[in-house]
Amino acid sequence: MASKSQSGFRVLVAGGGIAGLTLANCLERAGVEYILLEAHDNVAPRVGASIGLLPNGSRILDQLGCYDKILEETQGVRITRFNYAISYLERETVLRVLYENLQDKSPIQLSRRIMNVDHSGTDGVVAHCQDGTIVAGDVLVGCDGVNSLVRREMWRLSEHGKPQATPVSVRHDLKADFQCLFGLSTRTRGVNAGEMDVNFASGFSTMVIGGKDGRVFWFVFAKMDKTYTSPNIPKYSYQDAVEFANEYMDFTIKDGLKFSDLWQSRTSVTLAATEEAELKEWTWGRIACVGDNVHKMTPHMAGDLLVDVNCDMIIGAAKLDYIPTPERSVQGTMPFNPSLGLGKGESKLKRGFAGLPLLALSLFGPWLAEPSNLAMIDQLTPLFLSYDHASNSVRAWPYTGVLAASSGLDVMRFHLDFGIICAVVLFESSRRANVLTISSLPIAFFYCLQSFKIVHVMGVYCFAHYVQSPIENFRAKDMRLTNRAYSGTVLVTLLVAYYVPLVTAIMPVFSITTRLTWGYIFQYFPFSISILQNGLKHLFLEDVMDEDKIWAPNGDLSLIGLTIFTFALFAFAARLLALIDTLTSQVLSQSSDMVLMTELGGWAQPIRLFEIHAIFAVLLVWLLYLFSDLKRAEIVRWSWPTLLVCIATALCLFGPGVTVGMGWLDFFTEYHGFEPFLEGTRDDGVISDTVRTKLTQSLGLITGDLVDETNVSMPHIFGDSTTWTSVLLKDAILNLLRIAKSYAVDALTATYLMRMAPSLLRPIAYWLIPQCRTSRQAVQSARKLIDPEVKKRKMLVDDALQSGAKPSKISDAIGWMYQVAAGRPVDFVCAQMQLTLAAVHTTTEVLAQAILDLCERPEPVQKLRDEVIEVLGDEGWEKTSFYKLKLMDSFFKESQRFTPLVSTAMSRLVEQDITLSDGRFLPKGVRINVLTDFRNAEKYPNPDEFNATRFVPMRQGQGSENASQLASTSSEHTLFGHGRHACPGRFFAVNEMKIILAQFLLEYDLRAEEGLTKLQPQAFETSIGVNPAVAIEIRRRIKSADVRIEKRE
Repeated sequence: MASKSQSGFRVLVAGGGIAGLTLANCLERAGVEYILLEAHDNVAPRVGASIGLLPNGSRILDQLGCYDKILEETQGVRITRFNYAISYLERETVLRVLYENLQDKSPIQLSRRIMNVDHSGTDGVVAHCQDGTIVAGDVLVGCDGVNSLVRREMWRLSEHGKPQATPVSVRHDLKADFQCLFGLSTRTRGVNAGEMDVNFASGFSTMVIGGKDGRVFWFVFAKMDKTYTSPNIPKYSYQDAVEFANEYMDFTIKDGLKFSDLWQSRTSVTLAATEEAELKEWTWGRIACVGDNVHKMTPHMAGDLLVDVNCDMIIGAAKLDYIPTPERSVQGTMPFNPSLGLGKGESKLKRGFAGLPLLALSLFGPWLAEPSNLAMIDQLTPLFLSYDHASNSVRAWPYTGVLAASSGLDVMRFHLDFGIICAVVLFESSRRANVLTISSLPIAFFYCLQSFKIVHVMGVYCFAHYVQSPIENFRAKDMRLTNRAYSGTVLVTLLVAYYVPLVTAIMPVFSITTRLTWGYIFQYFPFSISILQNGLKHLFLEDVMDEDKIWAPNGDLSLIGLTIFTFALFAFAARLLALIDTLTSQVLSQSSDMVLMTELGGWAQPIRLFEIHAIFAVLLVWLLYLFSDLKRAEIVRWSWPTLLVCIATALCLFGPGVTVGMGWLDFFTEYHGFEPFLEGTRDDGVISDTVRTKLTQSLGLITGDLVDETNVSMPHIFGDSTTWTSVLLKDAILNLLRIAKSYAVDALTATYLMRMAPSLLRPIAYWLIPQCRTSRQAVQSARKLIDPEVKKRKMLVDDALQSGAKPSKISDAIGWMYQVAAGRPVDFVCAQMQLTLAAVHTTTEVLAQAILDLCERPEPVQKLRDEVIEVLGDEGWEKTSFYKLKLMDSFFKESQRFTPLVSTAMSRLVEQDITLSDGRFLPKGVRINVLTDFRNAEKYPNPDEFNATRFVPMRQGQGSENASQLASTSSEHTLFGHGRHACPGRFFAVNEMKIILAQFLLEYDLRAEEGLTKLQPQAFETSIGVNPAVAIEIRRRIKSADVRIEKRE
């Protein structure tokens, strides 16, 4: 008998299926002792069954560390929101991965079929196995499937003891209405990897999934003649399956594919009734049942596996706090956030009560505008907040009665400020999350502005928006998306229907008749906006919402940002003009022109000074409500004092309209041009895996191309002059590596400048900083260049796979990333730019420093040149040849030892407070670094002496041939990092630098520029780089026989 452990708690797990092995992984990670009893003699039997993974189950497997191995076996259907693919694969594969993921496999006991269970009350549970083994534990968890023996024993034991027995009636809740024919087939024409085809017909449905390596998973669901209940649910033989299949042979799944095609290429097939049950009682005493035992559902869309996995997680939830949330789960367009899940939505009634201050403020404003209160308020209103510096009464929407020109500038200021709000309303009306809400009716909003007091209308609008747009509506990024067919028209629409009539009607430079005419036109802007926007949309723009929500959830942000920023400039210009007018009493305030405008039956509503303040007070409070939602969901992390200071500063500098517009924009915007940085933060391994497994392994394929490009580019950069010529070293090297030079420089500069700007003002800074503009343009240009190539590559690969051929060998990063992604969502353009961004600066600095060292210490030049001639002259420009350039390798390494690229390495951010084993406390938010120690005399004899051959002898000892290479990492050499975070592209970078330096030595002479003071390296934080002002002199060498090395043809 296997007795219980004397030292702790033991869990008995019955069944080694998906549920059982998942629970085993959970318990092991939590440090809980367990024994798993499996009836069969194989933990992953080959039975021909398939299984599906949906994102919620995949996330849990990812948390347990299993998902990457499963992903290698699948070709999933892309899931943009969750960042996990819908994947189908053989059940045995999932079982094998779960089993192999266990660090200690000794608790897994095979051929242990439980026959009965003893429940001894407070002492625990004893399981009696068929082979006579007796195993004791504190609790028993039944994971033994739909025909569960543990569930049967739980019911039996409950009849003879307490607590209350499980009612007999629920024991027959297991029923079946449908039967399913499921099978696996080999590669079948018409079925593409990563695609799913689902059909619904009368009485039956089909589902076909293209898997990896040509595998096809298919299902046919059909309704049975009646509902069967346990224990009378039918079982089927292979002959039954054949007869069932014959009924659907002619069914067309899609063009060019019939069910008979799948049947002919089948490798396994099974017909089974699809049981369904949701038992109310699934525990009794110390026995619990999980998975199919108590929550059985139809296998359509992989529901059965997810029940197994999620059910286990519920039981072990308290323990799983020790397992961090996987990075992959928060990188999709709908990041995992349990606070926003189903059932977590905020009560509309509660939000309604919380939003009452918006209504109260809109009602309170007009009362304050009464004459008896207004005089006191006018005295308390600072000049920088006041609109009307000439009159206390402004009839501004539209102009009614007699309007003095002296207040025209104030009228224009208000309308230009409010124009920003109109743009926000139009954008909100086309947002996916606002469908069928009050916010989706802009024409009603604009009409009400003409019929009622503006402050009342804004109060109702902000209240309704707040109540109907809780933060859970935006848990998916694509729900924030606006319809570009509409949002793309907002700028032109408001300019034509709102701004032009407004300015023309107000400015005294126009005649009275002209102003009067445009004033009438302006009054109809609610209708003109709607007509013009819909007309532009249907005539010039295409509705691409279905594509954007998957491929470009941020595709509308540039349009939104440009529109808000343009109108903000108008409002700010009017604010400056008003300030100048106030200080200098220019023509606008001195004009005596009077405009008489006839009130149009009930449309006009007067607005007074503090009503304007009340309008924007409502909007600012609404903005604070939005901020509160985002802060509660931990989407933004600003502190309240920071936000309030930013708002107060923006109000003083830019006015209320700009403040509301930019505040709204900053909550919902992302900054285009920086996407490659975001792509580089992904933790799903696509970029690093591409470099590690494809780029490094393909150096032999691409070395010749690098040689050719360097050979062609070098004369264009350094020239052909045989006389000494001065060149800026660093700029020349950057030009040589100009694949993405401009972006690499501009994007980093833009990032630095943007981080200096206060958060609330970043939308303004984003449109003012030149490097932001060039970064946006660089990404847009790259998309035009790369996107068509990506589509072409995908088509070639899919066509090859569909025809059963092997795809052509690929020797570039885009093709490699497509292979490595295996269905994972990847922005290939930004990933390519991120690769270049990561490579350009490091390569530039190391190479520039090496050439500078040769200029200042010319002794190694001829020795390096001789080594190049000897090695490459004998073996050619091949990958293996550069490995033999040992002196050059040592020289590069010594150059970096003497003047390292960084003073510290392997920087890490402390994400939460931690106390080390020695008692040292590291607070959250600090960075820790490893100090480079390249001048340590114990490690490097004569450390202050530059010795180009220092590392050559270290490569001559047996077993140390590779340890002292430039590309090798160690605790003493951290140029490329160390351990699992070492740069995966270091081998490519070293080869690239050797190719460039070899070509340079063969083609050019070099020397330090005479008569100039040596410039010190330029330091930025922990980075050290060659001073951009450093110049060297070079000249083209006159070739002789000793340097004629054949280049690659």
